[in-house]
Amino acid sequence: MIAFFRDALGCIYLGNWHERTDNKNIENGLLTDWLKRNGHGDRVIDKVLRELDKAAALGGSKTLYEANREVYDLLRYGVKVRPHVGEPNVTVWLIDWENPGNNDFAIAPVEPPRDTTAYLRFFCAYAEPTDRYGDFHGALRCLIADANLEIPPEPQSDLFEEK
Repeated sequence: MIAFFRDALGCIYLGNWHERTDNKNIENGLLTDWLKRNGHGDRVIDKVLRELDKAAALGGSKTLYEANREVYDLLRYGVKVRPHVGEPNVTVWLIDWENPGNNDFAIAPVEPPRDTTAYLRFFCAYAEPTDRYGDFHGALRCLIADANLEIPPEPQSDLFEEK
């Protein structure tokens, strides 16, 4: 599975993170590097990270669904921040929708294998339904079909091995 995402889909393999401390859904270091490569300065990046953390935070009456929806909206429609006092807001894109090849996609297992069968868990609590799919799994199937990729029919037992 790792080889499929790395080789066929071009994802960066970050290693096995199942024992990594301080795992988060938002990797500030990776996002900061990407935003800098796309021309954003430290002040704007700090504001973007604050907005993203605020959207992802749970607390009070905010549900997991609401937090995921807020993060999705920032991913889909950009983060609006004001670079300096008195300046107009700018939209900072977290995904380059115009040039998909400009994006960094990464994969890292976050849980240890169960018994002898290794597995990989995908986190996606919100997927915007379209006329082609209604959930994340449907979106993944469309991605695989659109890329003309084949998934091996037999299960793999070496999902966590880097090849």
